[in-house]
Amino acid sequence: MVPPVLAGVLVWGMALLDVIPGAHPQVPAGARALFTLGAPVALTALACWEMHRPRRLHGLTIRAAPGR
Repeated sequence: MVPPVLAGVLVWGMALLDVIPGAHPQVPAGARALFTLGAPVALTALACWEMHRPRRLHGLTIRAAPGR
């Protein structure tokens, strides 16, 4: 359960670091938003699915996950 949570936190942190200083001002705003937010949104959706499957199939939640 830790890898999806950790990956989500890291990828959103990197996206935030890319947005704050206004990196790549020469790229159009729509393309910049798509490139900056595309990976975090895709990874978040994948992480949610990855955490949903053990809960649905085995009844495991983050609190009840082994190795806690």
